[in-house]
This record gives sequence, structure tokens and C-alpha cells, in this order.
Amino acid sequence: VMLLIPDGTMTKMVHCTPLTGAAWRLGLTSLALAFIQSAHYGPLGLLKKIVHLGPWGLLVSALMGLSNLGFSVAVRETTVANVVLCTATSPIFAAILGRVVLGTTIRLRTWIAMPIVFLGVAVSISGGLQRTLDLGEIMAL
Repeated sequence: VMLLIPDGTMTKMVHCTPLTGAAWRLGLTSLALAFIQSAHYGPLGLLKKIVHLGPWGLLVSALMGLSNLGFSVAVRETTVANVVLCTATSPIFAAILGRVVLGTTIRLRTWIAMPIVFLGVAVSISGGLQRTLDLGEIMAL
């Protein structure tokens, strides 16, 4: 969260389309990760890691790209505070995906917390129960 707040604020300050913003964010993130991985594995080791990503690695990369685009659209369409609040639902989505994809057991207290978290986030980002969610909040989720 401490990294998302300045990132969201700076993304909102740059006047460009969400696609352009996402491209820059992905490009710079890729360069930073390539630098870190090259320092750890060496340039040839990094190349071997990229070649051996396989279909799951490519899927994860594509989903990260979509996530980045969703973040850029969300920041453009709503407040940074609402985007950060919506990211509070990430552990819930991770638990559900873990259950569906990996067969991970979800504890009872997590199942109980899920609707409470969604209700709390919905009330917080909507300013009450009088208005509906807009595109920014939907993309942030």
C-alpha cells in the first residue's frame, strides 16, 4: 500500500491515456526487474529464465499487463484513495483463485470475512449506499 499511494498519485498527475500510462509503467517495471534479475543470475541466466517461462509464465505476464492497464484506468476514472481501498480485496481474490486453481482450503474465518470486506469497501468507495460504482472503482477491483 505504501508503494501504491505515490504510484497512483504520480500516475494521476501524468496526463496521458490509460494505455500509454500502462505501457510506461510496464516498460519501466520490466527494465527494473530485468536489471535486478541480471544482477542476480547474470545476463545469460536471465535470458535462460525468460526462454523457460513456458505457457504459465506467459499467462502470468499477460495477466500482469491487464492488471497494470486496469490500475491505470482506475486511477484515471476515480480517486487514488478509492483505488487503494479496492486493492484491499486482493487477498480475497487470491484465496478464491487459490481454491479454484490450486485446490487450497479456505478457512471458515476467511469465508466469513469475504462479504464483510466487500461490503466495507463498497460503502467506503461509494460515499454511502446512495450511488453506484463507476468505471474506476470497477477496474480497481
